[in-house]
Amino acid sequence: MSKSDPLPPGDAGDWLARVRASCAGARVVVVDDEPAVLQMTSSLLMAAGFRTTTFADGDEALAALRRDPPDLLLLDVLLRGRTGIEICTEIRNDPHIARVPVILVTGALVSVADQVLGFGVGADDYVLKPWTPEILLSRVSAVLRRVRGAAAERLTHGPLVIDPARREATLEGALLPLTPTEFHIVHRLVANPDRALTRAELLDEVTDAGAEVAARNVDVHVLAIRRKLGTHRYLLQTVFRVGYRIAPV
Repeated sequence: MSKSDPLPPGDAGDWLARVRASCAGARVVVVDDEPAVLQMTSSLLMAAGFRTTTFADGDEALAALRRDPPDLLLLDVLLRGRTGIEICTEIRNDPHIARVPVILVTGALVSVADQVLGFGVGADDYVLKPWTPEILLSRVSAVLRRVRGAAAERLTHGPLVIDPARREATLEGALLPLTPTEFHIVHRLVANPDRALTRAELLDEVTDAGAEVAARNVDVHVLAIRRKLGTHRYLLQTVFRVGYRIAPV
């Protein structure tokens, strides 16, 4: 893939049209300390219709996020100085930028334990290097769809109240500190109280790295949600060989 022609050769057709429709002028901040990777990633995103801002330093990126939060952050894990995990943790602990979706980018040899750690600190997804244009763009557009696709009406399910317009969930009146993807999962389940949803339905998986990776991602997010629900963790029920459902109340 050359820098002058960042999109795949040939007619991208409906696939690229869906990506461009889902971005709708979205601004993505890209953080990577390798100049060639930073340039290639930014060029690809801009060719697909995104607006991009790039940083080689995590602390500079954090300062920029606080001044003007983007629609999504694409964050390399192995930065010089503070790691992407540490930066993601700080983002989730800052109320001003806590709702910015974060996709972590890391090497193909990342362990399951490392991915669990990333999701545990609030990452919305992972992209493994070396990525293809189709994988990167589908991951970015899928996360943006989760953030933008919620209906506006408030939903109540027992002690749980979902406010899609504000992107907030409360439990017995207290705000739940959900990441954007965790909110999407809870909202999907509460909006479909009469049926179990598959893992693919919960994360809108469309192309990428296979059912096993997608299933693991969903399971880790559900574990994190259950921890935050505390004594109400029973609300998220596992349905064997299907996925998950919201418990009847």
